[in-house]
Amino acid sequence: MANYEEFDTLIVPMFERLAEAGIPVLYITGDVHWGRVAQARYRLSHQNQPVIYEVIASPSSLICTPSDPIKQARARFLELGGDPVEWPLHGKPAEVPDKLGKSTRFQLECDLKSGSGYGRQGNQVAVLSLCKAGGGIDFKVTYYAVSKSDSMMRPHSTPVYSMRNL
Repeated sequence: MANYEEFDTLIVPMFERLAEAGIPVLYITGDVHWGRVAQARYRLSHQNQPVIYEVIASPSSLICTPSDPIKQARARFLELGGDPVEWPLHGKPAEVPDKLGKSTRFQLECDLKSGSGYGRQGNQVAVLSLCKAGGGIDFKVTYYAVSKSDSMMRPHSTPVYSMRNL
């Protein structure tokens, strides 16, 4: 969404007003052919809790392109060397940018090693599970690979994220 002009002129200012009021936001986007969960903290808040959660859930399958045979041949070559490529036609989840649009008021994070974020590559279907919890909600995302490979088809779930009014 950040590449749309309206993101900086309409959406980010709305995120800032909600963050100032202590109201967390969950927004869902996609169309990048990978999945990710990222979060952002509001720099002007005395609370050190995330206030924005971004869930990326992309379409379940890529369309065929002229470069697909080249990517598939490269993947087969890498497999011969013992380096299998599960999703040769898909990019890896993009790094989270330093800022949210043009705003410098949010600290974005998606550290896949620490568990503060989550990334998933490949054709997939994502299911968002929400559960009321106290003064907010808990959520997690379960990604289901769309593949003929049994080893890739088992679902992968994110950690549970807690959204609370501040």
